[in-house]
Amino acid sequence: MSRPVGFHHSQETKKKISLSHLGTHYGRGIAKTPEAEQIRRAKISRALTGRYPTEETRLKLSERHKGIKPNKRQLQSLKLGTIACQSIEANKKRKLTMSKNWQNPDFVEAFWKANSIKPNRAELKLEVILNKAFPKQFKYNGNFNLRITLGGLIPDFVNVNSRKQVIELFGDYWHSEKRIRSWKRTELGRIMAYASLGWQCLIIWEQELKYEELIIAKIQQFMKGDRTYFKKKKVEKENEK
Repeated sequence: MSRPVGFHHSQETKKKISLSHLGTHYGRGIAKTPEAEQIRRAKISRALTGRYPTEETRLKLSERHKGIKPNKRQLQSLKLGTIACQSIEANKKRKLTMSKNWQNPDFVEAFWKANSIKPNRAELKLEVILNKAFPKQFKYNGNFNLRITLGGLIPDFVNVNSRKQVIELFGDYWHSEKRIRSWKRTELGRIMAYASLGWQCLIIWEQELKYEELIIAKIQQFMKGDRTYFKKKKVEKENEK
């Protein structure tokens, strides 16, 4: 006898069915509780610990993923249409699209709002120093509140008195050699990136915040247009080559 359309078991009946499946090939003897789920995941984790897929398996997975189309959320964020996610052409198009997007103030503002970007402790400390020693000279732009983006980069502090000068605060961890994956994230790379757009850039490291007087002197030298610091970094880079 077939069930009528829209028929649903009661909660009591569902519990009875669940209990009847324990110990069978349906329930496999494991009750559907959070504790049982943790035990199951722990067993799988222990079984897979130290095991890595072979090169042959990786190639098979790579081939299997080729041609997979992005879902609606990926289409909206990457704007790739029906391009395959894992193809080389798709990656190139994605990078080009994101590069253009980061130069669009509306896109950057929407991204910053969605991720609730706020100044960290180091940025707040530098902001206090700037407001005290250089009032009404530099304003914080790290959360894009000034809507200033230069070549896809968002400077931390920008001079608001018609001088093309920016200050970048480099975190000791995020800009260390272990974390840097892009030339623009290096000290000289960032300076040259802004210089190509006609802007001067001063880099201040997180560890330098301990010495307020030295930071003030460094900024004063920078505001006078002294390019000695930039030339020194350029010479160091050429010597490394």
